[in-house]
Amino acid sequence: MHEVFHSLEKWKQDKIINLAMKVFSQKPYSKASTDDIAFTTI
Repeated sequence: MHEVFHSLEKWKQDKIINLAMKVFSQKPYSKASTDDIAFTTI
């Protein structure tokens, strides 16, 4: 998993991290899912 993430272009990594931070600011880590992150918009 980490290898795939690190092989992404830097802008894609940053986008994923920013979306994850947005989701985690709205709900606890234990309640957040990858779908929440994938379907979130900035």
